[in-house]
Order: sequence, then structure tokens, then C-alpha cells
Amino acid sequence: MPPKARGGGKKGPPPPPYTEADVAEFRAVTGCDSDAAAKRSLASTRGNLSEAVLRYLDVHAAVPKPTHGDDKAETVARRQANLHEAKRPRVEAAEGTGADGTASAPFAFDLSGLVGTPRPDEHGWVTSMTQELEAEAETVDATVGWARTIEALEAAADGRRRFEDASFPPDASSIDGGRADKESESVPCCRCGARAKIKSVHKDGPNHGRWFYACGNQPANAWAARAMAAKRVPTPTCGFFKWADDAPSSESSKAMRWRRFEPPRFRLTRGTASGAPKFAPSDVRQGAVGDCWLLSALAVVAERQDLVARVVGPAAKCPAATRRGAFLMRLFLAGRWRGVAVDPCLPVSGRSTKVLAGANKVGARSNDEYALAYSRAADNQLWVPLVEKAYAKSHGSYHAISGGWIAEGLLDLTGCPTETIRLDASGFKSEEAWRKLLSYAAAKFPMGCATQGDPSHREVGLVGNHAYSVMEVRELHGASVGRQTKLTSFVAKERVEDVDAAAGGGGPPLRLLRIRNPWGRKEWSGEWGAGSEVWTSKLGAELGHTRVDDGTFWMSWHDFLCRFTVVDVCKAHEGWHAISVQAVSAENDPAFEVEVAPDRGASSSSSWAYAMSLQPNKRGLCSERFWYADVGIAVYRKGESKTQGPTWTPVTGRLGARERVAQVELMFEVGVTYLVRFFSFTGFKAGPPPILRLYSARPLRVRPMRTPNLIPNLAPALHSMLLPSSSPAPNVQEGTRRGGSSDSDIKRRLLPLCGGALVVCRCRGGAFVLGVSASPRGSPPLRVWLRIRSGRVGGMSALHQHPPPPAPGTVHEGPIPGASLHEIPAGRCRVLALALALSPSDTCSHALEIATEQVCDCRAKLKGIGDRRAGAGDEDEVAVVDLDETETETEEEEEEETDAGEEEKEEEGDDEVEIIGEVKPKPKEDASTLFEELGLPPPPPGATDEAIARMLADALAVAAARGARDERRGEDDSPDDSSDGDVEVVGEVASTASERRQKKRAEELARPATAPPARLAQVFAHLPVPEAFRREVSAMRGSRCSGGAQT
Repeated sequence: MPPKARGGGKKGPPPPPYTEADVAEFRAVTGCDSDAAAKRSLASTRGNLSEAVLRYLDVHAAVPKPTHGDDKAETVARRQANLHEAKRPRVEAAEGTGADGTASAPFAFDLSGLVGTPRPDEHGWVTSMTQELEAEAETVDATVGWARTIEALEAAADGRRRFEDASFPPDASSIDGGRADKESESVPCCRCGARAKIKSVHKDGPNHGRWFYACGNQPANAWAARAMAAKRVPTPTCGFFKWADDAPSSESSKAMRWRRFEPPRFRLTRGTASGAPKFAPSDVRQGAVGDCWLLSALAVVAERQDLVARVVGPAAKCPAATRRGAFLMRLFLAGRWRGVAVDPCLPVSGRSTKVLAGANKVGARSNDEYALAYSRAADNQLWVPLVEKAYAKSHGSYHAISGGWIAEGLLDLTGCPTETIRLDASGFKSEEAWRKLLSYAAAKFPMGCATQGDPSHREVGLVGNHAYSVMEVRELHGASVGRQTKLTSFVAKERVEDVDAAAGGGGPPLRLLRIRNPWGRKEWSGEWGAGSEVWTSKLGAELGHTRVDDGTFWMSWHDFLCRFTVVDVCKAHEGWHAISVQAVSAENDPAFEVEVAPDRGASSSSSWAYAMSLQPNKRGLCSERFWYADVGIAVYRKGESKTQGPTWTPVTGRLGARERVAQVELMFEVGVTYLVRFFSFTGFKAGPPPILRLYSARPLRVRPMRTPNLIPNLAPALHSMLLPSSSPAPNVQEGTRRGGSSDSDIKRRLLPLCGGALVVCRCRGGAFVLGVSASPRGSPPLRVWLRIRSGRVGGMSALHQHPPPPAPGTVHEGPIPGASLHEIPAGRCRVLALALALSPSDTCSHALEIATEQVCDCRAKLKGIGDRRAGAGDEDEVAVVDLDETETETEEEEEEETDAGEEEKEEEGDDEVEIIGEVKPKPKEDASTLFEELGLPPPPPGATDEAIARMLADALAVAAARGARDERRGEDDSPDDSSDGDVEVVGEVASTASERRQKKRAEELARPATAPPARLAQVFAHLPVPEAFRREVSAMRGSRCSGGAQT
């Protein structure tokens, strides 16, 4: 044997049994998302491409039993798949066989097990049921119709064996909601002679989302308008306007291609070993529609198999549904579960695909005729695009679901209440928020988060104005992180640092969140990103860290606070009960009686619950002239009276805003009857009344109240929300505080008066001005002149004051033009005026101008009392008080006298409240500690230095991020993030439009408040002042009156 050549003893790895062309073909046929998975499949079959495709798709052709040895080649030939045919949906070969050639199982769907909605008993009570049964019961009619359709298709013999959804056809009308049968030449020309552009109304109101024709010379979008204005490019427009309710579809929508996705290549979902459907968050991929808010919600819902199975419905367990292309999806719409039937005919990508703002611009491979234009799922699953199609069908078109909020998607997919945590709110407490997220993650609540339009997000791999999914929240103790700081450290050994006090490092616990981008790509590149140096092998194994760009990444709590602005939580408790009840009428305030349902054979206990008010969604209903009412909720407890009828005591409530959902969280006690009342200051408009939805740990029973005369007065419940019975702060003048309204911030600022105070309460839906007389009985009443006006055009929908100000042109004797005189008896309080906002404000800020002047006899006797000024004849001096929530007032600083004309001013765009009154705002004193400077509460007693440092670091991060966003406010957005299509946002750039806007502003600012309608008369009733609040007002400097019985 010849000796081995030197250096040739070690052989290299053998070449793979496949080529790169095989890998590309495998991915094109199967839709596999990675080369690694394709190579593994090809390697397992030793390069046999056909066998690898069959194994991956789990498709096995029927093999006839060979009769002699020569049939072996024929049998192998029959098993070989034609790869070009595999790219197309397969059709049944013969009657009674499936698409893959095997005998199809006969259709069998048991309809006898379906349950219906609960019926009222002899007393009108309706009892709630579990969430699973509720979704099934409310969609029973749709389920029966869907099952009979499949049964008819299975029995058809004329070749029409596929379900085709005629209510959502595969044409341009399903893409953008326009008229697919109209030509683009039907678009009128503007007065400039150019073809008019189709735009949509962006302002909140009855016309929100409605299309209209505008001048054809206007910029393409809002970004282009700002860019041209910055460059001072003249944009002559003719001001053409016409409603476009019957507008044709765009050319890009008409050119969109549709394909039918059928087995064996495509399937509804993967299955487990037991045959049950399996859903995973990693399946979700966003497409060319900007519905990241919906898909991020769908991804976190897929973490809970019970929630996502409720949405996909019975089709996941019915093979005949996949064969016939008939799928039934369940969505929670308009307060109830709805069954939406769809077919697998979906839009595919191409040159005509229009990518909307916020969408995923990187789609599937262009060489595949079955590359979906919109959402898709991994491994050729269809459950994600079918849920998206059902949602688009429910709202009219795919474009109608572009842009939204995560909380909206979570509600429509689960029917459960949601909570929004604003990370950029004033007074935000990071420790409290972190504890909430930990508890919510432990309860398996679906959560989502969102960013704002910050250009710096691109530098760290994030997307501005984008929704993400919160997949995991972890707090690690004793963890170790890597620190590769120098080249010598890398050559020698990775240096590891201990970051937990329990392990001897003395540091705080490690707080991490796992976030997912619905695009399925583009990850955070900062610390704890995929390529970060802080990962260790032990920590990576524990948290499942990978370097694959699949859109899932980890980031620290500190970075999360700097980059994200909001977290939406879906409080989907396992095993809870739910029920939705329609109000009898909206003419009067709808009211419902609620009790804990008696439990048969067991001792009943109290139940934690949520009471929700749901209104129909405006999305996709732009042609219907309605807008949300400011529906509030008031909850009363029933008591018995020996002399009169039942008494109702306010328990809790929520002030409404003009939005779709309002909710309160409370405890229902056993044996007690509660009254849940809806109220609206703007009034319930024409259309269906709001729906009451109860979500509780134990079964509840409910019935509508049909006797309006027994509904209690609204004023006590309103005062309990506005004026708390106890005070968490020693001085209500300093900062803002919570209280009164469940899950709602009510920000109060007080203006001390002689013998009382003027209280301005701001909430999401508007502002309330209350007069409080803190004097004991027998004292003179509190008399004050008051004028309230809007400080911004379009900011307020209504201003009511009682008594109303004098009519324009009448003789006015008061010290303030256009003011009315209010008188509050001693020891009483009442609402003097209320302002109703057109849109909800997350910061509870509204542009208002409030002018006040007190009338008091003691002013002629006393001079220089505290921060008071003596009156001199008929001359009244006023000053402006800025009620911005970031400012506080102190009592140590002295006032400066200024004239009213010099101090009275207008702010064009600031959302704030101004009071023009006798009290001069005192300059803010220097903060003695950093906590006071940041507006934080003092640290709890016994807090360690590490805990204090962590609180300060989180607060500084939030303040820095908020400051950066304020500096960038108003800057031009990137053209990559803007929509460049046919449907645009309203934007006025012509000088004539600016003149009209200034004229409208002047008219609205001069418009006085009006008298309240008769239905709101009870709101302005006098009520006793809560004792705790009266003591606070009495202790305020300058609030003691020297006239009458008390000095």
C-alpha cells in the first residue's frame, strides 16, 4: 500500500446533495421563509427536490398496489410531483377525492351541540355566560348558515364546488372601497382645469373618513405640502370642493391581481400531534396595508390558544371547509360577536400594489404568482390573511383598516376590556408601571406597544408611528451580562459583570421585555438587541435569544421608556363571564339593573367586574353621518327607604369623551342591586343606542330599566367624580391628582376665592368649572362673575353656562364683558359651566379661556389679605393664571400687579386652560430636590439608594424622550413614511384658506357660552360640599371670608 501523501490525511466536508437552484425552487414552491430550513429538508431527502416538497407540505399521493415487479418505476413516477403544478392550487381529481388524490372524508358537523343566546326570565333578567359559550351563542346563526353552505357544496354535482363570496368580490371595490364599475374619466375637473384629486376628511366629526374632490394642483400629501411651504414654493389652488361619495376606485386598485389559495400547497393552520390546530405569534407577517395595529394585536392573541381559536372558529377543525374554501371567522364588532364568512381568494403583490403608510414595503418574492400583497403567515398558512380579510370585509375594504390603535384591535379580537398606559404622561411612575406589566404578563394578558414618529428611531432599527407586540416581560435576579469593552478583553476572554445585589454585585434586578415587529423583520439594534455584546451563553439559553432577524428582539426597560410611548393591555381573564345588552331606547339616559347571579348549590360571593359602554365603530362608515357621543358611566347602589321609594347612592363612574369605548372597574357584592347608567352631555344622536357589556369573574344578571322616572339624579354622581371625598395630597394646588373617576385622570386646579374656590376639572372629554363655598351655614353666599370661551378653533363642540351670559348687544353691568353672575350658598357647590371637546385628549388638556371676578363685601374692609388686592372703586384688576399641568403654584412668592389688557393673550396651538381672575400666578420656586423638579412624588420611606437611583434614571429617561419629541414636533416627516396614493389627508396650504381659518378663529373666540338644554338642567344643581374637600378649601390661603358670620 503506497504511503499517504503529506498534508492529505484530512479531507474536507462532502459537497451537499443539492444546488442553490434547488434551494430557490424549494422556497418558491413551499413558501419556506429561510434557506436553512430549505437546506435541511433537501438534505433529509439527499437532494430529491420532489420528495422534499412532498414531505414539507405533508402531501402523499395515493399509491396503487403494484401487480408485478415492472410497476415499480410507474409507482415512483406517480409519486414524483410536478414542481410547476405544485405552484398552482390543485383541483379535485374526481368525485369523492380530495385535492391530493386521497379520498375526502364526508362532511360531518354537529349542529346539535350549538347553544343560543340566553333568554330573559319571567322578571326580565338575563344571565351572563362564559366567554367561549358567548362567542358560539352569538354566532350560532352564522355557523348554521356556513355549515349548510359546505354541505350543499359537498353534495353538488354540477361542478360548482367552491365557495365564492359575492359580498366581498375580488375587485377594486374590496381594495379601496370605491366604485369598481366607474371609469377614472368620471372624476370632475377643478376650476383650474386639472383633474380633481380625491382626498379624505381627517378631522374628527360626522364626516371623518369621507371622500371629497379637491383642487388638482394641491400637493400630493401632507408631507409634500409642508416641504413646499418650507421651500416657499407657491401652490396656487382654486379651492374646488365636492363630496366624492360615489368616486371610482383608483387605477392601482383596479390593476390589483387576485388568486385563490387552495390545498395542497396552502392550508388553514398547522396541526399538533393530536390533530388540534396550532397557532403561533411568529406566523404573523404584515403586508402592504398599514394594519400593524391589528396584526400586532393578533400576534399577542395567538399566544393564547383559547383566544385565537375563538376567532378562527370551527373552520380549523373542519377539513371540508378547506376543501371548499369556506371559512367562518368570528370578530367582536358593535358590541357583539359576529360570524364573517370569507373565501381564500386574496390579493397578490405586483407592480400595481400600493403600499400604504406604516405598511411593510418588503413583501414576498416577486417571481411567485402567489406572493400575498397583504398579510401572510409562515409555512403557507392562511389563518392570518383570512382573519385580515374578514376584518376588511366587515369595514368595507382593505384600505379602511389602514391606521388604528392596538387597543381597538385587541377589543375586536377578544371582546375583553383594555387598558392604556401612557409612558409619556405627566406624573408617570415607572415603578408602578413596571409592576403592572409584570402582573399582566403573569396573568397572560395580551399586550401591545407603539412608537411615535421620531426620525431617530431608524438609527436603532425601530419604526416610527408603528405598533409592536409585547411578547414577554421578565425581571431577573442574579443574572450576569457580558461587557466586551476592549480588544484585549476580546482576545483574552469575555469579561462578565454581576448586576444583581443577590449575587454580590449590588446592582438592581435586570428588567427586560421581548418585543415583536409584525413585519417579521427590522429589529432593535441597541443594547440587548440581536447583536448586542451584553448577551452571555447562559442568559441567551434562558431567554431563547437568537441572532435571526425575525422581528423579535429584547430590550431593557430603560430603553423601552425612551423609545415607546404607549402600552395597550387586553384584560382577558381565563374563565370569566360576559354578556352584552342593548339599551331599550336612547331618548333618555339608558340604565340597567345588575346583580350577582345566584349560584345553585353553592355559596355566592362578590364578583370583580368591568362595565363597558360600546358604540358602533365609525371605521368604514364614512358615508354615514354620525360621530361618537361622549358617553359616561355612573354606577349606583340601591338602598331601601321606609318613607319613599328606593334610594340610589353613587359608587363609581367614568366621565365620557367622544370615543367608542368607556369603561369602569368595580366590585359587585352579593345581594345588592346596582344601577349602571349611561349619560351624555352632547346627547345621544340618531342611530343605535350604546350597548352595555359586563365582563366579570362570576355570572351576573342584568335587565334594562324601563321606568325613566326612577332613574336617580345625575348631579350627585357627577360631583363624586369631580370632587373626591378624600385627598391624597396635602395641598391640592400643587400639581394634579387622580380620583373620583375610575381608570380616568381628572386634573384639578383651584383658584382661591374669598370664602371658597373656583375648581377647574379637566378630563379627556372636556372641562368643568365648579364653584365651591367653604363657608359655614349662615355665611353670605359666594358670588362670582364668570366667562368661558374656547381658546382654539374646533377644540370645543359645545360651551354651556348656567345662568348664561347676556346676549350680544344687551347692556352689561358686570366687570367682565360677556360674563354672568353666579351665586353659591354657603357650604354648597355646583357646576357653573362645562366645555365639551370635539375629540378626546389623552393629556386632559383643552384650549379654554376662563375669566372670573369675585363680588364680596369684605373686600372694602380688608386690604392686603394674603394674596388678595383691595378693590378700588369700580376698577377691577385681573391677571392670567396658566393652568398647564407642568406648572405648580407656591405660596411664598409675592404677586405683581398687572393690567388685564396687558395680560390677556391668545395661544394659537397650546392645549391649556387660562383663568383670567384676581389671582396672579406665582413664579415656580426652585426645586429643593430632583424629585420635585421632575414632578415625582417623594420616595417611599426606607427606600434604598439603588431604588432611588433607578427611579430617577427612569424619570430622567422619560423626561429626555419627551423633550426630544417636543423639539422635533412640527418637523417634516420622511417621505418613506407617508402615503403617496389617491386617498389623502385634508391639508390647506393656500393663503385664502389661512385667511378663512383666521376669520373662523376670531368668530369662535368671540362666541359666548350658551344656556344648557333642558335635559342638562339637573347637572347644575346645588349639592353639599364633601367635608374633606371643604377642609382643603378652607385651609387654602386667601379662601376665608371676613364678611358675615365668620372672619
